[in-house]
Amino acid sequence: MIDALVFDIGGVLIDYNPMFLYRDHFDSYEAAKYFIESTFTSDWNEKIECSKSLKLGVQELANRKEKHLSCCIKLFDINWISMTRAKKDTLNIFNKLAKYYPMYGLTNLAGDRIQIINKAYEFTRLFEEIIISGELGIRKPDKRIFEHLIMKTQREPHRLLFFDDNKANISAAEKLGINVLHFSSSEQLQCDLKNLGIKF
Repeated sequence: MIDALVFDIGGVLIDYNPMFLYRDHFDSYEAAKYFIESTFTSDWNEKIECSKSLKLGVQELANRKEKHLSCCIKLFDINWISMTRAKKDTLNIFNKLAKYYPMYGLTNLAGDRIQIINKAYEFTRLFEEIIISGELGIRKPDKRIFEHLIMKTQREPHRLLFFDDNKANISAAEKLGINVLHFSSSEQLQCDLKNLGIKF
């Protein structure tokens, strides 16, 4: 029987998009997109998600770039929260679920960002605990972070239900016996929850 729920944060409960921040700093969408993709590469992001400090990582990146770009790069730390938006429809469901189930967070995030999220978003208070990749030095879909989740919740895997928008993360959790739902929209989430008989 499922008796605890585990939520990814970015992509499920919060929209995260650097374009929210950088679109107003460039003459065109294309220029902003090029800056983001060429500066904050996927390899860099994966490294940051395993680190305790985004602030330090951004500073090191800015130091390696041309001076005229460094101020813009530093905004990635200074105005980081402006790259996020609450997914209100999903959060409405989340708040209902929290009345019936213990809630846990499992997110790929630099360690120093969680305090910022906690300050900006009240829903984090409903979590029993949030497991953060940057605090462990391990990121999803590494199976070790899911093993850590199982240990922290003190539950057998089949008693957990994990929500994530990333299929690789879903697959890794499922291999360990955790129940999973691939998140695509709040509408689909409602249907999936009803099909599983989850109260909300």
